[in-house]
Amino acid sequence: MTPVAKNNSCLPWIILLAVIAVCLMCAMCSLGGTGLYFFSRSRASGVAAVSVTPSSGPETWRQAGNANAKVVVVEFADFQCPYCGQFFIHGEPKLRAEYIQTGKILFIFRNFPILDENQADGESHLAALGALCAGEQGKFWEFHDTLFQNQSGENSGGFAAPHLEGFAQQLGLDSARFHQCLQTQRYQSILDEDIRLGKNRNLSGVPAFLINGNVILGYDETTFFAAIDKALGGPSF
Repeated sequence: MTPVAKNNSCLPWIILLAVIAVCLMCAMCSLGGTGLYFFSRSRASGVAAVSVTPSSGPETWRQAGNANAKVVVVEFADFQCPYCGQFFIHGEPKLRAEYIQTGKILFIFRNFPILDENQADGESHLAALGALCAGEQGKFWEFHDTLFQNQSGENSGGFAAPHLEGFAQQLGLDSARFHQCLQTQRYQSILDEDIRLGKNRNLSGVPAFLINGNVILGYDETTFFAAIDKALGGPSF
């Protein structure tokens, strides 16, 4: 009886350790409230949009708002990233309505593919190039929105080349031109430059934002919009 009693006496400690482990897991999950997808996850955020034409170039394709605004908000994102998708759903409508369309800011989107480690045939990589290919036909933002509206899991085939070409067709793009652009990875140098810029700012995950150069990692509504309002000179600006 004594050996059994000794073994059973360990159970409260096992239970306690299990509870602690669960609490730690919950605490880690709660970090997702800031909406940040870390690099470590894949390895161990009255004036219409900026007037652009397809010939104006990739930098202008990805801009919206007032080109002369004193506040510039740059988003670095991965089209597969679920937290980037949450920013698109919950944060971007307010950003567009209250800050972009009113001419308060200039908003710039940059690609930062991490969920496929930027592999040449990876879905984050292809989606980034696909959006740029749509941009040369004047449909960057439409393609951007379509990608976030059609997230279907990480590296599960949702953003494979045939699906991207299907999105292009749905948006009325020249299918042959889009296909050729995607297959030749025409805008690889633009994508490489986005990645270089992000790494130079030591961005550790997505979405990440630069508000007049100041880095915000992850999307938290209060923090994000307060930072923009501060840069503008206050909420009543």
